[in-house]
Amino acid sequence: MSFRVLKARYFSFTDILAAKVGSYPSFTWRSICNARELIEERVLWRIGKGDRVNIWNDPWLPGRENNRIFGQEIRTRWTTVNHLMQSDTNTWNGELIRSLVDEDTATKILSIPISGSRSDDTLVWKFEGSGVYSVKSEYRALATSLVWAYFQIQIQTIDDSAPEDGVVKINFDVSFQSKDRLATTSVIARDSTGIILGAETYLFENVADSFVAEARACERALFFAKSMGFRRLAVEGDALSVIKSIKKI
Repeated sequence: MSFRVLKARYFSFTDILAAKVGSYPSFTWRSICNARELIEERVLWRIGKGDRVNIWNDPWLPGRENNRIFGQEIRTRWTTVNHLMQSDTNTWNGELIRSLVDEDTATKILSIPISGSRSDDTLVWKFEGSGVYSVKSEYRALATSLVWAYFQIQIQTIDDSAPEDGVVKINFDVSFQSKDRLATTSVIARDSTGIILGAETYLFENVADSFVAEARACERALFFAKSMGFRRLAVEGDALSVIKSIKKI
């Protein structure tokens, strides 16, 4: 009921992400608007008719990252996703799509199934298969427990001991600038003899707080390890609250 009241009052003719705060907003609505940046990073449009989703501005490309179209010349003649469909055959217009975007983006678009029922476009939670938000899926999104099953992994607090033979030690750290909401993460991988196998740094923008910064650092460490092909890991970081949260999942 609360959602229907808010929709009727604040965003009757648009979606919640595009709605304005408006005059004399309620405490609930103002709080939702203040949290929208965090929500936007975690939602995705599930394409139905395609008439509500902007091709160039909205997050609708499949996957957990890079859901918007970037680095392409915006063609204003085609504005919503339904313009990329062939209504007579209920399929994607592959020729048009490839003329508007690069091949990688075109491949992503063409992989999206078009519903025969032509249902409405829907905002969904991209970290949960059902598309429905859950607290557990939020922890998974931040702490990368979805990668957990891929690794034979031991997460512990930092120490100076060498890992056992065949195990790669991953150390991660983060520097968080609360004023600018920036988090710079660093990752280093070493083998049992101390030889450095690889390292990287990564910048995250629009980070809510220090806990999220630490979770992002842990997440980045795991993605780095996966990209390097490491399977047996000991992951160490000075982020006790994050590690405890992961172990509860």
